[in-house]
Amino acid sequence: MNSRQSRRHPSGVIIGRTAGAPVVVSGSWFFGAVIIAVLFAPTAANVVGGSTGALVGVTAAFALILFGSVLAHEIAHAAVARRHGHRVSAVVLSAWGGHTSYESHGATPRSHFLIAGAGPLTNVVLAAVFGGAYWALSDGGLTEATLIPALLLYAGAFANGFVAAFNLLPSIPLDGGMMLEAGIWAATGRRRTGTRVAAWSGRVLAVLVVLWLVVRPALTGEGVDPVGALWALVIAALLWSGASAALRNADRNERLERYDVWSFARPATEIGQDVTVGEVLGVAAQLGVGHVVLRDFAHRPALLVDVAEARAAGATAADPASAVATRLAPAPTVPVAARGVELLGHIGVGARSAPTLVVVDGDRVVGVVHVADVVAAVNRT
Repeated sequence: MNSRQSRRHPSGVIIGRTAGAPVVVSGSWFFGAVIIAVLFAPTAANVVGGSTGALVGVTAAFALILFGSVLAHEIAHAAVARRHGHRVSAVVLSAWGGHTSYESHGATPRSHFLIAGAGPLTNVVLAAVFGGAYWALSDGGLTEATLIPALLLYAGAFANGFVAAFNLLPSIPLDGGMMLEAGIWAATGRRRTGTRVAAWSGRVLAVLVVLWLVVRPALTGEGVDPVGALWALVIAALLWSGASAALRNADRNERLERYDVWSFARPATEIGQDVTVGEVLGVAAQLGVGHVVLRDFAHRPALLVDVAEARAAGATAADPASAVATRLAPAPTVPVAARGVELLGHIGVGARSAPTLVVVDGDRVVGVVHVADVVAAVNRT
C-alpha cells in the first residue's frame, strides 16, 4: 500500500532507512506478528509434530517471512517514488501491513501507476522465487529433513501471492485502486475523476465481500463460518473506510482548486542587495507593491523588506536596506501559474524550511507568500 500524503512517521522502532526515509516498525506490528504466528500454528503443527520448540521456531520464521515480504513491497514503492522525484517521508510496517508515505507533488498518471504497481509486482516475483524453490526442493519427494523448509517455502509463496492479490483489489488506498485511479486520470485528464471511480469501486467491492462471504452462506443454508465472517467484515470495513476517506479528500481537493497564487500572495518586486532604504521605498512606491525582495550577489532571494514596517521603523533614506529587512531562509520558490493542490504542494515543500516563500514568474520575483496565511485559509476550507 502507498500513500500520496506526506506524514510524520508514527512512534515505533526505526530499523533502517530506504530512499532517504526511515523504515519504522510500529508497536502494533508485534501484536500482528503474534496473531499471524497463532493462525499459522495449526498448519505448522501438522509438520513439526509435538515439539514445542520446533513449532515456535517455524511459526516465528513464517512471521518473519511475511514481515520481509511486506517490507520488500513497501521498499519497492519507496524506490520507484524516489526514482520519479518524489520525497519519501516514511516506510511504516504495522499490524495492518504497511504503507509508504511520499509527496505526490508533480505526479503524472504514468508515475502514479508505476509507483502503485511496484509493490504487488515485487510480491509476484517473490512468490515465484519461493514457489520455484519449493518445487525444486520437493521434486522427487520430501524427506523428514526437508519437510519444514518445504513448508516455509510453500507458505512464503502463498503469502506473497496473497499480498499481491489483495493489494491489486481496485479500491483506494490499495495499490489496485491507485492503478485504476491512474488509468482513469490518464484517460480523462482529471485526477479527481480517477479518485472517485476507484473509491466507488472500493465501496462496491466492500459490499460484495459481505454479500458473498456472509450473506450468501446464510441464505443458502451452507452455514456461516464465524472466523471467515469476521475476516470478511474486517476487510469490508477497511475497504469502505479507505474509499470514504478518498472521496472526502477528492471533495476537499476540488474545493482547493479555487485557490491560485494570488489567493495568498502579496505583490512584491526585487532589487539588488546593496541598496539603501530610500531606494527600496522608491521602487515600492513606483510599482505599488508592499514587499521588496533583495537578491544576493549570487542572484538568490536573500532578504525581504516589508514596506509598511520599514516606514514605521524610522530608518533614514540613506540607511542600508538590510537594516530594515528580514532574512529569507533558503527555500524553493513558488511558480506564479500554480493553483489548487499543485500550489499547495509547492508551498508545502517550501514550508519545511521557511515561513515566507517567494513567488516567481520565470526568474522574476512577483510576490511573497506567508505560510501562516495559507494554513489559515486551508483550515477554513
